[in-house]
Amino acid sequence: MEAILGKTVYTTLEEIVQPRHTALLVIDIQND
Repeated sequence: MEAILGKTVYTTLEEIVQPRHTALLVIDIQND
């Protein structure tokens, strides 16, 4: 993890997919 211009930037896959800041979006695009 790095701080760039005061923002936290995750640099590894383990940091990116941590459940505390990750969401799974499911979108149904089928129109019945």
